[in-house]
Amino acid sequence: MGVNIYRRELKDGKRVQFYIDVYEAGQRRRLAAGKPARLSSKADVTRAERDAQVKAQQFEDELRVDAMAFFNKKDRDKTDFVQYCRDLSKSRGNPGAWSGMVNRLAEFTGGAVKMSVVNAMFGQRFRRFLIDTEGIGNSTKRNSILTFKTALRTAAKEGYLSFDIADRIEGIKKDDVKRNFLTVEQVQRLDATDCRYPAVKVAFLFACFAGFRVSDVRALTFGNIQKIDGRLHVAYQQKKTKKHELLPLSEQAARYLHKAAELHVFTGDNNDSGEFDAAVKVFAGFPSENVMQAALAEWGQAAGLPFKLHFHVSRHTFITLALTAGVPMKVISTLAGHASIATTEIYSHLINPAKIAGVDALPVIGGAAEIEKK
Repeated sequence: MGVNIYRRELKDGKRVQFYIDVYEAGQRRRLAAGKPARLSSKADVTRAERDAQVKAQQFEDELRVDAMAFFNKKDRDKTDFVQYCRDLSKSRGNPGAWSGMVNRLAEFTGGAVKMSVVNAMFGQRFRRFLIDTEGIGNSTKRNSILTFKTALRTAAKEGYLSFDIADRIEGIKKDDVKRNFLTVEQVQRLDATDCRYPAVKVAFLFACFAGFRVSDVRALTFGNIQKIDGRLHVAYQQKKTKKHELLPLSEQAARYLHKAAELHVFTGDNNDSGEFDAAVKVFAGFPSENVMQAALAEWGQAAGLPFKLHFHVSRHTFITLALTAGVPMKVISTLAGHASIATTEIYSHLINPAKIAGVDALPVIGGAAEIEKK
């Protein structure tokens, strides 16, 4: 085993570069120790030489631990971690979790980040980014950080990272997070308030009475709409769970579906018979994710909502409206397309008819009535 440092003046005659030669059992790697130093500055040259010595000692330590891993180590300065995760997702199960994590990682990094920048601090900052992101559920955030840590472990095994740092990044606990939802009065206020994207307004209100995720709303086509025994149904495959569903629509949801169809009259998407082609998207003019989020926030503020409106509030609203109406938990779970009834039961603390009936059964004394009159 050998680790040697040598210096070479660059062609401009003004700078010097330190290199480290590493060789072991017939294998050899030559690596630049850092940035070139200015020959005109003795302090700069001393600093560069000291950095080279530190790096050489690090290389020696890595060789002693695992020489094969050192020589198989990839060039971390040229590898984009976001693209690495995107490529990794193609060979993994649960494509929904991987694509979601990659999309949020790309948003966090601005689209790309060098593998050499990825460390435990980077991972903790990404975790905080996930926690603070609005519009996605706690379970999705937890899955994203778990998938992210899997990517880190794989990168370490393949030599892109010197060490497995996944265990140094905290997970996201299955906490009881706040879930905003709308009352009937608030839904009515939104219905009476203009939104600069009519398709967003109609889609959101439709989801309040159908429970659709935004990914399923975007994908919904007129071919998914069926009439069975005089009632409109939606036959579709959930984007998140990949489960096939046949969902009966309430009268209110059907009304918003008809309003969505009316938005197409002026775009020429329907044929001469007045019917739409099966491939035509139900919600015409649906904007990009960022534009949609901004439009929802603006619309909610105009309607006087006490919180920032995002699309997932519609799903929370659907479940709480059903709970208030006394729909059995198992039926709500089926209508919402939850993989487990345990997910639906999380909402029971928001609206619990049994609790309301319980407090209503308590006696009312005269003093309370007098206070109410005042």
